[in-house]
Amino acid sequence: MTIHPNTLDATPTASPTWHSISVIAARVLSGLFAGFFLTYAMSVIAGLRRVDDVTYVATFQAINETVRSPAFAVVFFGALPVTIGAAFLHRGVDRRMLGAGAAFLFATMAITFVFNVPLNNELATYVDVDAASAATARADFEDSWNRWNLARTCTALIGALLVATAVRSVRGNATATVAVDDHALTTS
Repeated sequence: MTIHPNTLDATPTASPTWHSISVIAARVLSGLFAGFFLTYAMSVIAGLRRVDDVTYVATFQAINETVRSPAFAVVFFGALPVTIGAAFLHRGVDRRMLGAGAAFLFATMAITFVFNVPLNNELATYVDVDAASAATARADFEDSWNRWNLARTCTALIGALLVATAVRSVRGNATATVAVDDHALTTS
C-alpha cells in the first residue's frame, strides 16, 4: 500500500466526533470567511460605486460600525484557529495544503489589520460631511481600500480552496486505500 507523502494515515488523533467537527468547521468557516469578502466585493463595492460622495462616506461609515458583530467575529476570528486545530486533531488531512490554506487565511487577516482597518479608521474621522469634504474623504479612501479588499478577497478564496482540498483529500486517500486493500484481498 502506498501512503500519500503528505498524509500520515487515516487514523484521527482525537475522537471521531472531534475529528468530524473540526474538519467540517474548518471547511465551513473558511468558506464563509472567503464568501464574506467575495460577496462584499461583488455587491457592496459595486453598489457604492453608483452613489454620490456624501452617501458613500455615510454608508461606508455605517457599514464599518455594524460589521463588528458576534456572528462576524466567529467567522473572521474563528476560521484560522479552527483550520489549524483540524490539522492537529486529524492526521489524515493533507497537512501541507491545510497549512498553506491557513497561511492564506492569516494573510487575509493581516491585510485587513494593516491596510483596511487603518483606512476605515481614517474615514471615521470625517463627521458631518458636506459635498466637498466627502469628495476629499472618498478620494483618499476608495481606490486604496478597494485594492486591498481585492487582495484580501483573493487570499481568502485561495485559503478556503486549499482548506477544502486538504480536507477533501482525506476521502480520496481513504477510498484509494480501501480499493487497494480490497484488490489485494481479492487477488491474494
